[in-house]
Amino acid sequence: MDFTKANVSMDMKNIAELPIEERMKYVDNLTTEQYHQYIQYLTSKSINEGRKHTREIIVDYTMEDEIKKGTAIDLDEYLKRKRKELGLKS
Repeated sequence: MDFTKANVSMDMKNIAELPIEERMKYVDNLTTEQYHQYIQYLTSKSINEGRKHTREIIVDYTMEDEIKKGTAIDLDEYLKRKRKELGLKS
């Protein structure tokens, strides 16, 4: 599947409308720039507002891999660091 438009940008709308399993496989192969375009597109959309249930997605990588890639953070570590910076108890 190729979602490249004639002007070389990505068709984020069609990518976002793929079934979740296909979408995750496709998004996993985007370049860093394309991934950020995809995230920017998603954040421009309205929130799901509970119309759909959350579903698990089986992946073949770890959270540590995502943190190294820069597409995720360890929220507990981030909050500990922020509390320390602000002088709050952790």
